[in-house]
Amino acid sequence: MRKRSWKRLAGCIAIDLALIDLAMMSALSAADYKAAIASAGMARALALQDSQGSKAVFTQAEFRITQSLADLVAVQILKKYEIDRAGILLRWSGIGDRPAQPEDLVSAISQAIDAMVPAEVRYANRGLSVAAADGKK
Repeated sequence: MRKRSWKRLAGCIAIDLALIDLAMMSALSAADYKAAIASAGMARALALQDSQGSKAVFTQAEFRITQSLADLVAVQILKKYEIDRAGILLRWSGIGDRPAQPEDLVSAISQAIDAMVPAEVRYANRGLSVAAADGKK
């Protein structure tokens, strides 16, 4: 039952992005969003922030993410940053089955949030594209 609710949260983000008019999406300037990526050990993170200050973090790890691990990481991030729990999406890459490293997830997320720079965010063809204002993807 829990897994279904996490999938629903990710689905809501995709639906919200899909509802944004593509013409409006192409007109968004780099000042509307901030973004950064970071990696630590066996985890990678993409952090996004919109013009209202709402943040979302997408992570991928090379180890399975259990509910207890997700809760542990979320609590640490919630203590450190103003971010809704629904904005923290944790995903196992499906590659490898290594021992859990929650500190890798926390470190990657923290580095990404701390390094955010103006970025351009586009949604098209069921894909999300994020490019820093300097053109790096």
